[in-house]
Amino acid sequence: MSILLETENLTKFFGTKLVFKDLDFQVNFGEVILILGANGSGKSTLLKILSGLVAPTYGKIKAGVNPENIGYMGHESFHYPWLSAVENLRFWASVYNIRDNDRMIDSMDRVGLGFLAHEQVFGFSRGMVQKLNLARVLLIDPNIYLLDEPSTGLDPQSQSFLHQEIKAIKHQGKTVLMVSHYPDRDSDLADRIFNLENTRGAFVDQSQRDRD
Repeated sequence: MSILLETENLTKFFGTKLVFKDLDFQVNFGEVILILGANGSGKSTLLKILSGLVAPTYGKIKAGVNPENIGYMGHESFHYPWLSAVENLRFWASVYNIRDNDRMIDSMDRVGLGFLAHEQVFGFSRGMVQKLNLARVLLIDPNIYLLDEPSTGLDPQSQSFLHQEIKAIKHQGKTVLMVSHYPDRDSDLADRIFNLENTRGAFVDQSQRDRD
């Protein structure tokens, strides 16, 4: 596999608080990486740094794709509640110079929101907002998907759909880095698991993972 993304001595402080330090890892094309760690270990911060939304305090990131080919789905919805679902997607599509309205509708159909395309988002449940957030990332069709707890608020059927989408993304040769609090449920998706603990990070030894 060829390297898609690489970090070197990646370190982040918030004020005087150290979040993590000296993270070194490589990410390849066409793999799914699950990011695990306790609350406050820096999982969300790591994804924000990789997406370009937050700057590291120290260290380097080398990406084999342009920033517009990195799709980020975080805890923030990035939606305007008084706009309809399709109007929200149209706004984000314009940021990426996407003009195909059918592509926007298709992305909503894929997450099961096509019938709500013209409904205002303020009335959406947490799970529906999460689906729209996923539709936004699918619309961009990036090479790297950075997904921060993407199953939040989803019912079991929608969680199953999410797993199928992640498998399809990998089959296309694209890469997924996903934060999860449910390793028992999500680890089967992963080619590798990266664990953040005590300000350090490392990939889980594959032989140990198989024994567990």
